Amino acid sequence: MNRFFKLKKELKTKSLAEIVYYNLKKREFFLLFFFPHTLIFCLIKLINPIFLVRFGLYERSDRLGHFSADINIYIKDKIFKSKNSIDFVSFNKLISNKILLNAFNKYFINVPYFIIEPFFYLNKFKFLNSEKNFIKFNKNTSRDYSKLRNKIIKYDFSKSEQNTKKFLEKFNIDINKDKIVLIFARDEYFLEKTFPKIKTNYHNFRNTNINNLKLTSNYLARRGYYVFRIGKFPKTKISFENKKIIDYGFKYWSEDLDIGLAKFCSFVISNGSGAESIADNIFNKPILLYSYVPMGFINTFASKCMYLPKNHYFKNSKKKMNISQIYKQDLLFETNGHKYNKINLLECNKYQILGACKEFLNLINNNFKIKKNKTQINFEKKFLYFLSERYKMINRVKIDAYYMLAKTKKFNSNISLEFFKK
Repeated sequence: MNRFFKLKKELKTKSLAEIVYYNLKKREFFLLFFFPHTLIFCLIKLINPIFLVRFGLYERSDRLGHFSADINIYIKDKIFKSKNSIDFVSFNKLISNKILLNAFNKYFINVPYFIIEPFFYLNKFKFLNSEKNFIKFNKNTSRDYSKLRNKIIKYDFSKSEQNTKKFLEKFNIDINKDKIVLIFARDEYFLEKTFPKIKTNYHNFRNTNINNLKLTSNYLARRGYYVFRIGKFPKTKISFENKKIIDYGFKYWSEDLDIGLAKFCSFVISNGSGAESIADNIFNKPILLYSYVPMGFINTFASKCMYLPKNHYFKNSKKKMNISQIYKQDLLFETNGHKYNKINLLECNKYQILGACKEFLNLINNNFKIKKNKTQINFEKKFLYFLSERYKMINRVKIDAYYMLAKTKKFNSNISLEFFKK
């Protein structure tokens, strides 16, 4: 009876396959417990030379940035590298955007988690091991560092597009004539509301104040753009809403409209979060990333991106730090906020963001082919050097992000000149 209650309690946090695999005295009994899976897996191995069947478990579908990037990268790899296989994929978390999932489902067979998971434990047995039958998602980094980044898959979002057009008509916006810009400022409220049992405040150093976008939003509105504030569960309303600046995230948010606005926008101004991920990952839209940290995760492959990192200042001298000083303080790749306490990490102010926006518009108008100055080139060289040094340090644990970036030896992205101003 005690074993029954113990099993019942474990099943609340663990899967049956996990419990069986780690609790059996002899692991070989797992093969018998999941005999149908064992038989199927043996047959799949036999037909590998003729036809490939693959299994995939994806565990970050509850985070839109990871979900939109990782699954899109996998599908690109499958299509453009001609990987002919039947893929069975499962998601063991909440789905951050079901419309996006429906579009993805065309490229694999979506099955329940408990059906696929036993195959991953069977693969742990040496005599059954077959890595080619398992999909390796890019879930450690969720960034597209491949040559396929600029390739766009034409997913079917026709219903979302129709609904978005109807929504935009309420504001007298014609997508064939009018220009749309999406803006976003990260705060802690989305994670607190969505994952109340998980501590997420260690990422608060990435937060920004939406009011710092007021000057830039008004500038864009005067230039004829319609500005939509995006993001699910924003903490506060924007104080500068008008006929051309719409607080979509606070008033009208939906999964459906997220897709359509990302499709129809001209570009996005954000600070590195899931909110801009559909525009970036699915539609390859230009992105201006302001108050961006950690700097070490700048995507050097992203030719349509411009970065304006947060301002790093020494606490004592109050002097602004350059990239070499940030690296020496071990902050270039730092993802835990408490380490930033030893410096003053300040958001980009409204004038810096406006200046970067003007640069970015010029970059867009020149098809991202503006010649970089010596300061930018020097920064890029140092960045790539520090990146390669970082990869050497963690080489024992191969992480795709550092490996792929260090491997490029090119800096195709852009750094705003505002970053270098004292």
